[in-house]
Amino acid sequence: MTAKSGLVEQKRRERLATWLDEEVEKILAEKKGGSQENRLAKFKEWVEEMEARHGKGKGRSNFDVPELWRSWYYLRQGYHLGKPRRASHRHWQGGEMQHRGAKCYVCRRPLALLWDIDCTDPRFRRESPDLFKGLERLPLYYCCRCPSPTIYRCTAPGRITVLPVERRTSEESPFEDVPEFFPRHPLVLDPIPSDIENLIQLTEWLGFDWLHQSDRRALAKYFGESSTWVEVRRSQFGGIPALEQGHSEIPCPNLRCPTHSWGDPFGRHDEYFQMKELAVIEDDANFEMETSCAQIIFHICWACQTIHAEYGID
Repeated sequence: MTAKSGLVEQKRRERLATWLDEEVEKILAEKKGGSQENRLAKFKEWVEEMEARHGKGKGRSNFDVPELWRSWYYLRQGYHLGKPRRASHRHWQGGEMQHRGAKCYVCRRPLALLWDIDCTDPRFRRESPDLFKGLERLPLYYCCRCPSPTIYRCTAPGRITVLPVERRTSEESPFEDVPEFFPRHPLVLDPIPSDIENLIQLTEWLGFDWLHQSDRRALAKYFGESSTWVEVRRSQFGGIPALEQGHSEIPCPNLRCPTHSWGDPFGRHDEYFQMKELAVIEDDANFEMETSCAQIIFHICWACQTIHAEYGID
């Protein structure tokens, strides 16, 4: 590396090293009061704690990914869709677009709001107060008309910023008859029992036929199906979802994300620095469109909370 290129690289790292402070200050400046301001302030405190612990600039080479996210997933506990019941509803499915800026980068049409997640759910907070830092609600948007991924960040209450993606001209979206928006109704998230989660993972790796008869019956009873065959790939929030194409290592597409500057330069491609699996939406979510048995997979960046949504198909 020449002296000139080394200086350019140093300046680039310095710019990356200050991005979080500038972004959070901008978010707080846009916010005119409200319930999210305290959460955003706490997020800034968390960032400052990370900076103090690992240092800025050159000191960031010593940064280590928090234990919470040394895995493929963002939340340890997984949740399947439950049956609607009388209760106060925290989470929702469908509804009209609720955020300014929620338009597809490719076709410029409104994104479809699939799930609207309440980040203050006590079950999430019991797992870790560091989950969904600064967010009160997390909308899961996706463009069902384009084959390109949908990538965005919640940059302020009521606003998202869509990030650039490449237009995929050699593919077609597997979804058809997509409405302008889906009907809005409560979304019930039931925790997946640990023994069932273990059996689902065994089925994914080894196949349903490999399971013992008692394990097949346990899965059949849980899903309410015949023990002859059980499809374990269901819509899921959190945990380790069963994916058609397996796990994907996706570096955060937000070029200002600290994962591009934190840690040893030779270790940033390690799976710990990649985006984490957050949710998968399957046919059982009953969205009113033709899906061609495709999944919609959501990843989240543990550092800047950028969302990456993309379809997967066998």
